[in-house]
Amino acid sequence: MKKIDVLVDVYRNVFAFDKFEEAPWCYSNFRAIDPELQPIVDDAVEKMIEVENIYVFDHHTILCSSYEPEKTNIKALLDTEVLVFTLSEV
Repeated sequence: MKKIDVLVDVYRNVFAFDKFEEAPWCYSNFRAIDPELQPIVDDAVEKMIEVENIYVFDHHTILCSSYEPEKTNIKALLDTEVLVFTLSEV
């Protein structure tokens, strides 16, 4: 569809196990900067979770303890066609 400016939260990727070196961080809580585009962002993130994108933290995961983000409100650009995102800042 298009590229959308979003904010994301950054987490240490403790679930990557064998892919930790490739993906030491994962991202969650994708929020469209333009609230009207949030449904498109939500659909893209769900598709990324379905294909097990190692950079997207599956927010459906049930955790026994709190899992706090390392950073919050990091700007990114989400490509809803290719289902990838690029961080604007770190």
